[in-house]
Amino acid sequence: MSTAAPTTRQHATLIGSMGCNQILAWGSTFYLPAVLAEPVSRSLNTSVPAVVGALSWSLLVAGICAPVVGRTIDKHGGKWVLASSSLLLALGLITMSFASGLFVYYIAWTVLGLGMAVGLYDAGFATLGRLMGARARGSMTGLTLIAGFASTVAWPFLASMDASHGWQTTCRVLALIHLAVGLPLHLLTVPLPTPRATESAKIAKASYAPADPRLAWIALLFTLHAFVMSALAVNLIALLRSHEISAAMAVTLGALMGPSQVVARLLEYAFGRSAHPVWIARLGILACIVGLLALGPGMVMLSLIAVITFGGGNGIMTIARGTVPLTLLGSTNLGMHLGLIARPVLVAQAVAPMACAYILVQLGPNWLIWIMAGILGIGALVAFTKLRAFTPSLA
Repeated sequence: MSTAAPTTRQHATLIGSMGCNQILAWGSTFYLPAVLAEPVSRSLNTSVPAVVGALSWSLLVAGICAPVVGRTIDKHGGKWVLASSSLLLALGLITMSFASGLFVYYIAWTVLGLGMAVGLYDAGFATLGRLMGARARGSMTGLTLIAGFASTVAWPFLASMDASHGWQTTCRVLALIHLAVGLPLHLLTVPLPTPRATESAKIAKASYAPADPRLAWIALLFTLHAFVMSALAVNLIALLRSHEISAAMAVTLGALMGPSQVVARLLEYAFGRSAHPVWIARLGILACIVGLLALGPGMVMLSLIAVITFGGGNGIMTIARGTVPLTLLGSTNLGMHLGLIARPVLVAQAVAPMACAYILVQLGPNWLIWIMAGILGIGALVAFTKLRAFTPSLA
C-alpha cells in the first residue's frame, strides 16, 4: 500500500510529539493508581481494591472500543483520533478531581477508558501504519523508546504533586497539561494521510471478509503475554516480599523494570532492525519466561537478573505487538487488525492483577510463578509453531 511518508524532519517531530503524548497518556491513566490509590481511598472513604478496580474497568471499556477506533484510523487517519484522546483524558481527570464517592469516580474512569482506547499504543501504531505503511516499523520502535520513560517521569511527578497539593489538584494539573500541551502537539504535528480513491473500498471489503487465521494466533500470543505482564507489574513487589526480600530492596528491583524495557528497545533499534519481527517476538517471550523462572529461588541477585531479563523481554514484545501484524498482515487495515488484537489484550490486562493476587495469597509465590510461566509457555508455542517468519509482499 503506497503512502506519503513524512519528511525526515517531520518524522522526527512526529515521533517526538507522539512519544511525549504517550508518556502523558500512560502516566495519567495506567500508572496513576500506583501513586494515588491510597490518598483517593482515604478521601472517598473506601478500600484501595475498590479504587484500583476502576483501572480494570477502564481497560475493559478501552478493549470494547478498540476495534472501532482502529477502523476509524484506517479510514480517516489518526490526527483527530489522537487529538480526541487529549480531550477525553482531560475530561476524565477533571471529573475524577470532583469525585466524592465511587459512582463519580468510576464515571471518570469510564471516560478515561475511552481516552485510553484512542490514545495509547494501539492508536499510535495504527496512525504510524496509516501514514507510512510498511515503512512504519522503525517509527513504532522510536515511539516505544520515548514512551518507555512513562513510569520514570510519572511516578515522581505524581508523588510530588500529591504530597504538595493533594490528589484532586494533581488530576486537574494533569488535565491542564493534556489541554495545553498534548492537544496542540497532536493537532500541529500529526499529519492527515494522503487520500486514495481505492482505500475506502479496500477497508469496507476487508471489514466483512473472513478473518485471516494468523490474526487469531497473533492476538492469542499478545493476550497471553499481556496477562502475565499486567499481573507481574501489579504484584511484583508483593511477590518479591513473599520471598523475604526487604521492602526497600523489592522497590529498588521493581524500579529496574522500566529502564530494562528501554535498553532492550534501544538494542532492538540498533541491532534488530534487519531481523524478522516474528523472531523478535520469539526472543521477547523467551526472555520473559527466563526472567519469570529466575524469580523462583527468591535470591536477591537472581531476582535482579530476573527483573532485568523480564523487563527486556517485555520491552521488545511491546514493539512486536505493532510490527508483527504490520509485517504478517500488511499495512492495509492495520488499525482494524490492531484494534481486534487490542480487545482481548486489554481484557487480559484488566483481569490479571486481581486473579494473580488471589493465586499469590492462596497458593503462594512458587505456584504463581509456575502458572504464569506456563501461560507464557503456551505463548512461546504459538510464536514458534503458528507464526511463520516470512516476509509477504508489502501491500
